[in-house]
Amino acid sequence: MAPEPLRSRVRAESVGTLTDVWDATRARRGVVVAAGTVGIEFLNLVLILAAARLGRRPPVTDGRLPRSSRRRRDHFMSRLLHDARLALRRLLASPGYTALVVGTLALGIGVNTAVFSVLDSILLRPVPYVDADRIGVLWARYSQGQDAFFSARGGFDTALVNEWRRQTDLFDRVEAYEPRSFVFEDEHGAEMISGSVVTPGLMALLGVPPAQGRWFTEADGAGAGGRVAIVSDRFWRERLGGVTDAAGVSIVLDGRRYAVVGVMPADFRYPDEAQQVWLPADPTDTAAANDGSRVSFVPTVRLTRGLAWDDVAERVIARGPELNRVAGATTGNRAGAELHRVGRVFDERTERSLVVLAGAVVFLLLLVCANVANVTLARTIGRARDAGVRAALGASRLDLVRETAVEYVLLGLVSAAAGILVTVVALGALVAVLPEEMTRTSLNAIDLDGRALAALAVTAALTVVAFGLPPALVSSRASIALALGAQGRSVAGSRGARRLRATLIVAEVVLSIVLLVGAALMMRSVLKLQAIDTGVDPRGLITLQLALPAPAYADATLRDGFTRDLVDRLRRQPDVGGASAGSLPPDASEFAYGGIEFADRPGERTPQAFVATYDAWPGFFETTGIRLLEGRGFRAEEPDRVAIVSEGFAAKHWPGRSAVGARFRFGDQPWRTVVGVAAEVRRISEDADPNAFELYYPPDQLDGMLRPVRPLSTIAEIRTIVVRTSNAGRVAPLLGGVVHAVDPRVVVSRVSLVEHTMLDSIARSRVVLLMMSVFAGFGLVMAAAGLYGVLSHLVVSRRREIGIRIALGANRGQIGRLVFGRGLALALAGVAIGVPVALALVRTMRTLLYEVDAADPVAVLAVAGLLLVAAAAASWWPARRAMQVDPMTLFRDGA
Repeated sequence: MAPEPLRSRVRAESVGTLTDVWDATRARRGVVVAAGTVGIEFLNLVLILAAARLGRRPPVTDGRLPRSSRRRRDHFMSRLLHDARLALRRLLASPGYTALVVGTLALGIGVNTAVFSVLDSILLRPVPYVDADRIGVLWARYSQGQDAFFSARGGFDTALVNEWRRQTDLFDRVEAYEPRSFVFEDEHGAEMISGSVVTPGLMALLGVPPAQGRWFTEADGAGAGGRVAIVSDRFWRERLGGVTDAAGVSIVLDGRRYAVVGVMPADFRYPDEAQQVWLPADPTDTAAANDGSRVSFVPTVRLTRGLAWDDVAERVIARGPELNRVAGATTGNRAGAELHRVGRVFDERTERSLVVLAGAVVFLLLLVCANVANVTLARTIGRARDAGVRAALGASRLDLVRETAVEYVLLGLVSAAAGILVTVVALGALVAVLPEEMTRTSLNAIDLDGRALAALAVTAALTVVAFGLPPALVSSRASIALALGAQGRSVAGSRGARRLRATLIVAEVVLSIVLLVGAALMMRSVLKLQAIDTGVDPRGLITLQLALPAPAYADATLRDGFTRDLVDRLRRQPDVGGASAGSLPPDASEFAYGGIEFADRPGERTPQAFVATYDAWPGFFETTGIRLLEGRGFRAEEPDRVAIVSEGFAAKHWPGRSAVGARFRFGDQPWRTVVGVAAEVRRISEDADPNAFELYYPPDQLDGMLRPVRPLSTIAEIRTIVVRTSNAGRVAPLLGGVVHAVDPRVVVSRVSLVEHTMLDSIARSRVVLLMMSVFAGFGLVMAAAGLYGVLSHLVVSRRREIGIRIALGANRGQIGRLVFGRGLALALAGVAIGVPVALALVRTMRTLLYEVDAADPVAVLAVAGLLLVAAAAASWWPARRAMQVDPMTLFRDGA
C-alpha cells in the first residue's frame, strides 16, 4: 500500500516496529495481550497507508485548530479514533478487568431484556391483529344471589351470536370461536389435541393471513359439510412432517376425515397458544342452540369505527338481557354480556407476578451498574497520576472526560453485544420455567423481537451513563499536584472520590436488601403454602383422564361397565395399592346450584349458591386418602339418593351435631341423605376460598347438576381414574397399556402425579421465588465483592500510612479493627437505609403472599443478619492484610 519509492523502507520499519511491540508487550503482559496490541498497531499502519494512497494528509498548523468546520470535524473524528484506539489498548492490556466488567454488564443487560420480552409480550405489546384497538370479546354475565355478578368466557349459542351480529350500531363485525378437544388419529395411534370451531370470518376479522393455503369461506361452514380444517404451524411441522404443500392433506379428527386447506403462521395463537386445529362452524345453524348444552361460543367483535370503548361496554351490559330473551337463551342465572379487550390478562396474580419480576430485575441492573461503577472508579483512581501528568502537559478537562467516556462507551458496546447472547439464553430459560397459566393466554409470541432489541439498546445506553459518569467526573478533576506528588494519602484519590466509592457501596447494600427482603417474603409464603393440609394424601397417587368415544360408549351402562373392568384390572397390577374412579377435588367439573332446603327445618332455605360436586366410586376415599370423619363411603349400589358432605359444609348447616342421617336438597332436586362427612380438601393457592365446600355423589346420581357447556363431539364422556401405588415412577408409564388392554379405542388424554399437580397450583409463586432468589443471591455476592474491593484498594493504596502507624506504636489489632470497622459501618449504613426502602417497596408484593405480612419482622431480621454476616466476611480479609503490613519492608523498599 505504500508508494513505490518508500515501500522497502516502510516495510522494514513496520516489521521492526511490530517486532518491538510484540517483544515488549509479551514480556510484560503475555502472549494474548501482545497479539491484540500488535493487531491494533497493524490496523493503524494500514489506515495510515490507505489515507496516503487517497492523497489525504493530516492538517499542519502552527499549533492552533484549523478554522474550517470540515477541518474541525475531521480533527474531532481523528481525536475520537485516537481515543478509541487508546481505549482498546487499555482494555486489552487489562483482560481480567475487561472480562469482569463486560461479563457483569452483559448479565445485567441480558436478564433485564429477557424479563422485558416476557412482560412486553403478555402485558404491554398490542395484539398482532389489524385494528387491534377495536377488537374485543364478549363474556357471559351471570348473577349469583341478589346483587353479585360474575362473568365467564363462553356460553353463547348460535342464535345469541346472530343477535349480537345485528347490533351494527356497536360492531361492524361479529365472529365467534368455541374451544374444543379433538381426538387426532394417525398411524402412531390416537391422542387428544386442543382446537376450536370458528365461524368462517374469524380469521379475516383478525387480519392474519395463513402462511399456506386459504381462509375458511362461508361455503365451508354451511351445513358443516365441508369437512375442511386449518392447522397450526406446530401441528404442520410435528404431525404433518412439514410437507411443502399442506393444502389437500387429510387428517382424522374424532373419527372423521378433514382436508387441510391452510396453515397458520408460527406466531398465530388465537384464542390461545394451545390451539392446533380450527374447524369451520355453521353460523346459520340454530337447531341445537337454545338448550345451551351443545355449543358455547365466545364472540369476537370489532367496534364500529369512531365509537368510544367505555361507551360501547356500557351499552353491551344494558342490551344483554334483552338479546338473551330474544334469542331464547335465558337461564335462571344469566344476566347478559360484558365486553373485554382482546388479549387482556384477566389473572391479576399473573400480572402482579410479572410486574414484581420486572421491578426486581431493574434493581438487579442498578446493582450491576453500582458495582461496575465502583470497579471502574478504582481503575480511574489508579490512573489519577497519569491523568494529572496529561493535565500538566495541557490536556483540558474535556479531553480527559472524552477519553474516559470513549473507553466506557466501548465497554458498553461490547457488553450490549454479549448481552444479546445472554438474552437468548435467559429468555429460553424463562419460557421453560414460567408456568403455562402465565404464558398460554398471551396472543404474542415470546421472542427477541425489534422491541426487545430496542429496549436492550436503551438499557445499554443508560447503563453506560450510570456506571461511566462517576469515574468520568473523577477523571476530569485530575490534579497536577497529584502528578508531581510522590506518595501519601493522595494515591488513594481525593476525598470526594473516596466518598463516592463509599456511597456506591451503601447503594449496593440498599439494592441488595430490597431483593433479599422480597426473596425472603416469597420463601416464607411458599413454605406456608406447601405446609397446607390439602386433605388428600398425594404420595404415590396418580390420576388418569380417559376419553370414552361415543360410538362405543353412547350408553351410560357401557361406560360404567368399562370403568368397573378397568378398576378391577388396575387393582391386580404389581405395586398398585388401590384404584377407583371419580373426580379429585379441588378441580370441580360439576356444581349443585340453588337454595338449600333441609328436611328438619321445613320452609327454611339458604340463599342461592354454587357448591362443587364430585362423583365418587366405591373405594374412592380409601384410594385418594381423603379422610372420612363420620359415616361411610359409597357402596356399589345405593337404593336411595345419598351424599357425602365436606366437614365445612356439615359444620355450617348442622352446627354442633352430626350431619350423618340428615336430609337436604338443592332447589327442586330430589332429597338426599347424608351418609358420611369427609375432611375438607383445600387447594394449595394464595387465593383459595376458605368457604369452598365439597359434595360427593354416587356416579349414577349426578342428574340435575349444573355442568359446564359441553360441545358437540364424538367423545361421550371424560372420566377420571385414581390409582394408589408404591412405585409411581414404574407404574405411571404402564397405565396406558392397561387401559388399552381393556379397550384400545379409549384415549388416555392425561396421566398426572398428584404431587406434581398440587405443586403446579403454586407454580407462579415458585417461579417468582426462584427468580428473586437468584437475583438476591447475585446481588448479595456483588455487594460483598464491592465492599471487599473498596477495602482492599484502601489497604493497598494506604500501605505506607499503615506502616507509619505501626512504626509509631499502633497495635496491629487496632489497624485491623480500623479497616474492619469501616466495612461494617458502610454495611450498617446500607442496612439502615435499605430496610425502610425495602418495606416501602415490597408492599406491591402483598397480593402474592400467603399468610405473610409485607413487613414480616422475621424476614427483615434474617435479611439484615445475612447481609451483615456477608459484610463481615468481606471485611475480614482486607483487615487481615492490613494487620500483616511490615513497616521495615516498606521503608527499605522506599514504598
